[in-house]
Amino acid sequence: MPAGRFSQTVSRGATPIAVVDDEPDDAFFLQRQIRRIGVTCRIAVFADGHEAMTRWRQLAAKSHLHALPELLFLDLNMPGPTGFSVLCWLREQEWLKQLRVVILSGSGDPGDVALATSLSADAYVAKHPSPSQLEKIIARLAPRLLPRNRVRRLVVDPSRR
Repeated sequence: MPAGRFSQTVSRGATPIAVVDDEPDDAFFLQRQIRRIGVTCRIAVFADGHEAMTRWRQLAAKSHLHALPELLFLDLNMPGPTGFSVLCWLREQEWLKQLRVVILSGSGDPGDVALATSLSADAYVAKHPSPSQLEKIIARLAPRLLPRNRVRRLVVDPSRR
């Protein structure tokens, strides 16, 4: 996504969800699945970790912390800074420590899962999650982004757990 296009989105208000993925088709699929569960907020898409980190540094330098995302879907295997590198950087930034991070990976390698957990990732999910998986993750990490009736149903209906 060109930086100018993202800048226009941010200037209109906060972007609660960010996706960092070097595969445009995977980013598109994830956005589509998020929309399927009724999430209507803005979603910023970055083609790589460097682009995302640069943008977030710019926002912080301008004291626009309100424009930072609250939920990040982060691909692990990318050229340049990997998802692990981005996650380490995020956790070192005091102003980003509250960011909830969901690792997306084509690998279910137990070593990757353990490393992501040790680096304080909030969730780890295989790429191309179902709407149901996303709904549960968002309900746990950022419930305000879901329509109220969906959050209530997830909490009240034990058969959906």
